[in-house]
Amino acid sequence: MPQSFPSPFARRRARRHDPARVRAALTAEVTALRATVATLTCSPAADAILHGPTRLGDWTVRDLVVHLAMGLEALPERLEAPAPTGPVLDLQEWLRGQGELSEDEVRATAEELARATAERAAALADGGPEAVSRYFEEAADRFAEALGPASGRTLVPIRTGAMTVDDFLVTRLLEAVVHADDLAAAVRQAVDSGDRWGSGAPAAAAQVHHEGAAPPLGAGPDAFPHDRQALAAVVRLLADGLAEQAPGGSVEVRVPPFAVVQCVQGPKHTRGTPPNVVETDPLTWIRLATGRLDWEQALREHSVSASGERADLGGVLPVVS
Repeated sequence: MPQSFPSPFARRRARRHDPARVRAALTAEVTALRATVATLTCSPAADAILHGPTRLGDWTVRDLVVHLAMGLEALPERLEAPAPTGPVLDLQEWLRGQGELSEDEVRATAEELARATAERAAALADGGPEAVSRYFEEAADRFAEALGPASGRTLVPIRTGAMTVDDFLVTRLLEAVVHADDLAAAVRQAVDSGDRWGSGAPAAAAQVHHEGAAPPLGAGPDAFPHDRQALAAVVRLLADGLAEQAPGGSVEVRVPPFAVVQCVQGPKHTRGTPPNVVETDPLTWIRLATGRLDWEQALREHSVSASGERADLGGVLPVVS
């Protein structure tokens, strides 16, 4: 019998994200972010921590907090923008488009975001940690005020066209979860830094880390207190993105307890134990799928298991950058 190879052009059935659950998860993530930012900016070593590094290139913790606030402002700003005229994309089409971006397009977008973030952070520099805290609180308030009455069917502009509010909120959830994890990693780095940022910085960062909440799902010590539904939605979105960008059925990717997808061209598995399986935990998957963690590094650290000759995702990750 000839082997079965699914068409790479076949459109997968789009997953539906429950709008009410997405809104509740966003609200919970923003609440946790408020608490973390407030604790960080009120600490005696707040200025030292805000000037500390992150895993996002040249960005400081201040830049990251400012960018998180800008991400929250995106909802009210786009709701107030003129009605979009471009093509209306669903999440599946948006994910496909992310995978089709050239390196130059990814670089240009990153540079544009970095410039906007740097300008906003510079405008707050003279006000110290209090200005950063106030800006984040005001952005979170604006977001909450816009979220409540926003109709899920309303179209908002995005870089490549338009998207419904319901789908746009899923992208906001992605950004909130990913950057909250970036912030947690930076705080963990401050805890581990000794006196490099001054005698008070590690202790203050440890206070931020301790007061956030217990890590979810047995995650490591650098975990942010993510809402469970937020983690679930982001894991599934990124898993669907992988299946969209690397279509096929030869590799099964498992991220328990939230997602299982098949991807990568090759013989399709139909029954029994799949010959090519990749399995990891939710936070590791999010870091792999967003370029925070390299595939080979994850294998070395045993944070991902891969069995089978085709179970190599190094060439198809990240899903979004």
